[in-house]
Amino acid sequence: MITPFGLYKFNVMSFGLKNAPATFQRFIHEVVRGLDFVFPYLDDILIASKSNQEHEIHLNLVLERLNTFGLRINISKSVFAVEEIEFLGYLITPQGSRPLPDKVQAIMNYKRPENIQDLRTFLGILNFYRLYLKDAAKNQALFHEYLKGPKKKDKRKIQWTDEAEKQFEKCKNHLANATLLSFPNSELPLSLFTDASDTEIGAVLQQYENSTWKPIAFYSKKLNDTQQNYSTYDRELLDIYLSVKHFKHYLEERTFTIYTDHKPLIFAFHQKLDKAAPRQARQLNYISQFSTDIKYIKADAQTQDEELKSLKTITSLNLEEYPLPSGKYLWCDTSTSKIRPYIPEAFRKQIFHHIHGLSHLGIKSTIKLMNSKFIWPSIKKDVQLWTRTYIPCQKAKINRHTKTKLGEYEVPSGRFCVVHIDLIGPLPPSRGNIYCLTCIDRFSNWMEAIPLDNISADTVARAFYSNWIARFGAPHKLITDRGTQFRSETLQTLSNICGIKLQHTTAYHPACNGKVERLHRTLKTALKAHNNLSWIDTLPTVLLGLRTAIQEDNNHSIAQIVYGESLRLPGEFFSEPRIRTASEGFANNLQKQMETVGPKTTGRNSSRHIFVYKDLENCSHVFQRIDRVKKQLESPYEGPFPVTERKDKYFTINIKWKHVNVSLDRLKPAYILAEDNSKATATDHIKLQTSDNKPDLTQNNLTLGRDYSFYPSVQD
Repeated sequence: MITPFGLYKFNVMSFGLKNAPATFQRFIHEVVRGLDFVFPYLDDILIASKSNQEHEIHLNLVLERLNTFGLRINISKSVFAVEEIEFLGYLITPQGSRPLPDKVQAIMNYKRPENIQDLRTFLGILNFYRLYLKDAAKNQALFHEYLKGPKKKDKRKIQWTDEAEKQFEKCKNHLANATLLSFPNSELPLSLFTDASDTEIGAVLQQYENSTWKPIAFYSKKLNDTQQNYSTYDRELLDIYLSVKHFKHYLEERTFTIYTDHKPLIFAFHQKLDKAAPRQARQLNYISQFSTDIKYIKADAQTQDEELKSLKTITSLNLEEYPLPSGKYLWCDTSTSKIRPYIPEAFRKQIFHHIHGLSHLGIKSTIKLMNSKFIWPSIKKDVQLWTRTYIPCQKAKINRHTKTKLGEYEVPSGRFCVVHIDLIGPLPPSRGNIYCLTCIDRFSNWMEAIPLDNISADTVARAFYSNWIARFGAPHKLITDRGTQFRSETLQTLSNICGIKLQHTTAYHPACNGKVERLHRTLKTALKAHNNLSWIDTLPTVLLGLRTAIQEDNNHSIAQIVYGESLRLPGEFFSEPRIRTASEGFANNLQKQMETVGPKTTGRNSSRHIFVYKDLENCSHVFQRIDRVKKQLESPYEGPFPVTERKDKYFTINIKWKHVNVSLDRLKPAYILAEDNSKATATDHIKLQTSDNKPDLTQNNLTLGRDYSFYPSVQD
């Protein structure tokens, strides 16, 4: 600044300079550069954190930056560590933003404008929150007709009509009920919903958050006289063009879908450009810079009108309009003693959850209850579907457990090829031993019971090697349950060294290892019959008796299958006559005899009732039965879990990002309602649920995902 007294300059930025705000904004952006949790506007700085601990860290970083650049803050004007805060005329909450309550109350108390200038003032105040107002152009159209004229400070009196007063109150009520707007999230699916009428256009930008579409911002505009003469196609295209242009700062470098209720527009980018008019080509060219994904969705108003028409054709219903405090009207059926309101599509599922969530009644009871209180065309089908797909009910209610047909073991090619092992115990102490390692050969049923003093992985591996492998050789397959000893690295290493294929059964399904489980029952019964607590002395005698018992299926004893002849038992008076033969001839005769002896497949006299859900054949998710000891009021099933692979007796399902094999007997199908649309009706067809996180809004139906899974009795 040049003065008669010399050249002067400001030490700090002064007020009133034209470029001061832009200069300071550029400076404050330089101060907080790299801090993505900071949102500055001139001298107002907003710090967003997820927790108090994180907020302290963020606050220290910002204060260090301010100190580095020589800036100071006014503590009396600052607010720290709050969940809600007023910022630039808006109320910022963890869920989103909304207009300030005191500002809204001031507008609600605003007196009716008497002249045009006062009306402009009112509309200016109201449209500060236009971002939150749906159909703002439509509701304010009548007032903008009053504003036509060249004068700025127009003192002309307004001739208020009943319709104008009604619209004035409606504008204020819409602001009082303004929608909570979500914060934009670049990681969530984004969509632009557009709709045009004869006189206005409108759009809403939404993102798919927590299984529903939530609005980010609204846009509406009144068409001028020329635009009102456009064809329906041109008005809808203009709506998309202006909406994309309005939300440009949200849509740049984002993938999003445009939804319209005018079906011909979905082919706009599939036609040759020379077929389009110059204005259409220009608008399509601009839209294509952001997105070419245009899909059709049926309009709510159109759907509701069609449903009301179908209801009016039902002679048993008596539909009447009832006024609401908001000024709107609600259609109700008065043909019964109870007045039943017609529920619009957007609120049906919410009302269902409110009614069904009281006591979680069954399908029939819920249908009767809902039908007695509300009406809409497909109420029975919708309620049946929603009740059937309600996840908490599926987890807590038991209709019928799955019971599959008992599996059959594959007959091994020879003796000691496939061996089943398991543990018994703890038993009464006998010579320091309280456990038994049981082993049985699938071909011959030869069994061994090895006493153990502990069941550590090392002890079990040593006992199996010393008492089985050292005597009968290494088997091809070794079948065990899912005990920690059998899944240990020690037994796995022993199997690798000996060339054994180690296989584990599924959890909580002992029938998978039924060969050795049945041995346990027979062995324990025989030990109890001896009535001797020193079971280790009785065990060899019991094993001798089991090995020499004649089996019903092949009329041979286990010893005959293994050794080729019977064992001599204590107390026998006569021995079988023997013919002396050469060793070579004896070996040949023995081999021929052994070829005729072996296990045979026998039928089962079982009263087991087979039941398998049909939907297990094509469902995408399943519930798993909890077979451990449950807590009080704990659900009998958990899930749902996605199915990754299906086998005859087991499914492989994904539990906490791990692939787990589960027996089919522990599973039931999960009926999952895939949300196609936040406005979708339940005139649904049963489909396989897709894995896409972004719902497809082009179909006006819901998809019902059903899944099932099986577990291996033994994994092959």
